[in-house]
Amino acid sequence: MLVEGPGPIGLLSAQIARAQGGNVVVSGVGPDTEYRLPLARELGFETTTVGEDMDATRDAITDGVGYDVVFDTTGHPSGLTTAVDEVRKGGQIVLVGQTGETTMPYSPLVRSEIDLQCSYASMYEDFERALRVIRTGAVDAQTFIDDRFSLLDADEAFEAFVDGETVKPVFDVSELYE
Repeated sequence: MLVEGPGPIGLLSAQIARAQGGNVVVSGVGPDTEYRLPLARELGFETTTVGEDMDATRDAITDGVGYDVVFDTTGHPSGLTTAVDEVRKGGQIVLVGQTGETTMPYSPLVRSEIDLQCSYASMYEDFERALRVIRTGAVDAQTFIDDRFSLLDADEAFEAFVDGETVKPVFDVSELYE
């Protein structure tokens, strides 16, 4: 299984997939190589970098067949086209969240009989299940509370997030009440 995007949704998806028995690889882009992909490796995942070692990693892990499932958690239009290249014939692509507009030929999806599933929101039961998985220790929720920023430094927090220097910035509003 491949999880594209080592951000908060990607790393949570990877942990949940592993907890359910999946053999998971996490991919990222250049900015992710400094913090997010090393964090994924600390969590025990094999990682790969888009544009560098994707083909070699896929071929080694899947014997050249392609991943059974690819989760696109990138939030970027290129995630879907990359997923089509990485998934096996008869496999499944799951788009998590919104990735903007993209244009691509859909014939490869049809000819390879790829299932495309989308996920955007959740139900109450999903939250209950998520808390249960966190309680078992299968998901390390503390991993994502890696940096705290003052609400007064919101620009810095968002720049750090976009540059791949943090997984999930948390805002500390306590100084607003002093």
